[in-house]
Amino acid sequence: MVGKPARVLIVDDSEEATQLLERMVVRRGHRVRVAHDVDEALRVAKEFAPDVALVDIMIRCESGFFLARELQELPELKNCRLIAMSGFELEPRRELAEAVGFSEQLSKPIDPDTLFEAIEGPRT
Repeated sequence: MVGKPARVLIVDDSEEATQLLERMVVRRGHRVRVAHDVDEALRVAKEFAPDVALVDIMIRCESGFFLARELQELPELKNCRLIAMSGFELEPRRELAEAVGFSEQLSKPIDPDTLFEAIEGPRT
């Protein structure tokens, strides 16, 4: 781990995906909270004030793009890095992802080195 532990919010409707990511990120020394839908993610984000939010762009009939916009409206998240995750090809969505505030896009399955580079890398 680089620097101090980050507070990481993982938002994905897949129980397996969140468990796997949570284990990896906790083992790296970061603090983690998990949410499985947009409403839960907003509630947890307000309480937890994450440094990084890993957001699946296809969340239970909702859009991770919508969630990204909502998260950016929260004063508690003014310095939060938003990272999109998807099991689908990201290139067609890259412009939209950047427009709604995602600083990076990760393709599933996520390579651990790429994940930690995104979480621990320099803030832009």
